[in-house]
Amino acid sequence: MSDSLDLSLQIEEARRYHRESVCNVKTERLGVRRRTFGNGGKHFVWQCLRCGEQRGGPLSAAAAKAQLAGEEAAEFDLGLEGQYRAEEARRLALLSELLRRERQLLNPVGTAWVAAAAAEREERAARIQTAVDGCAEQIAAETSDVVAADALGQKAVAMRREIWARRLAAADRFKDEDALKLWLATHLSEDFELHPEVPGSHVATGVRVQIDFLAYPKQHLIDQGFLADFFGIEVKHLPTDNGFSEKAAKAFWQTVSYTDSKFFVKGTAVRLKYAVLFSSMSFEKERDLLRSFGHTVENDKASWHALRQLANHANVGTLEIRGDAAAWKGWLIAFSGGRYFGRRTGDVGPIFHIYNNRMVLKNRIGSF
Repeated sequence: MSDSLDLSLQIEEARRYHRESVCNVKTERLGVRRRTFGNGGKHFVWQCLRCGEQRGGPLSAAAAKAQLAGEEAAEFDLGLEGQYRAEEARRLALLSELLRRERQLLNPVGTAWVAAAAAEREERAARIQTAVDGCAEQIAAETSDVVAADALGQKAVAMRREIWARRLAAADRFKDEDALKLWLATHLSEDFELHPEVPGSHVATGVRVQIDFLAYPKQHLIDQGFLADFFGIEVKHLPTDNGFSEKAAKAFWQTVSYTDSKFFVKGTAVRLKYAVLFSSMSFEKERDLLRSFGHTVENDKASWHALRQLANHANVGTLEIRGDAAAWKGWLIAFSGGRYFGRRTGDVGPIFHIYNNRMVLKNRIGSF
């Protein structure tokens, strides 16, 4: 009993220390630093003195001078973020080890079962690898290693294609864009003011545009740190059976173009700091249906990953749904570079969490 109590105290202390050590974007102290970018340009920026991240874009010379009050700006500390992340990893590793020891102490039978199951999985994986290696060696002995590699690759592609076709036929998928819009308006209006079909114009060309939704966070989100500003939601139905990559590319590019547009809502012109794509890919069950047969055919999963990476640099992310359409458990605004903000279902109501507000505040213009 005393061992269990002592361990519980250690765990609580580790949790407290971790909570106090996590960077709080609202209260941390910032310093003006001189930063040299990849193109050789030098700018004054705010640097968080705890986590080392840059906050916001470059400062004007006048603003930096006023903040420095006659002092010389120090160089941007590139090592500070690495030190913070390393210390964070050390804290989490310590907490994980303490929790493991607690589980082992409180439930030795269950812990032993989990360890045995893990060992069995490793043994099974080893047996499978031995069988595959033996098959490859046999084919190579009769032909060549190149023929063996091609034969095994073709078999893998054929098996993946057959599995995909079966799953696709059995899947309950969204039928069109209207169904996605209805789902979005029904389920997210609790957290956002949604303005549908908002007209606007592209700033550089003057071309008229219309975005599916402008969204503004309700007060309970703002209280949790959600940026109090409009953002755009473009809705697209992306097919998983034919022409996915081309349509996904167009969907992302259309969404990107809206971050360079102005929209008119409630008689006011609005520019968007960021926008998100809401699509059939916002649901894990439909993402799992993306084709990924092998390198010899189109790999839609790889295309989706690459498109998200490119869109990230234009401040465009994805609106993802936790759970599935029939039993959703929350939502998440994410970019390929990281998560911004999410909601998940808790025991007594929804739980909101801000992950990293730099995901929507960072300006990725020119060299960054």
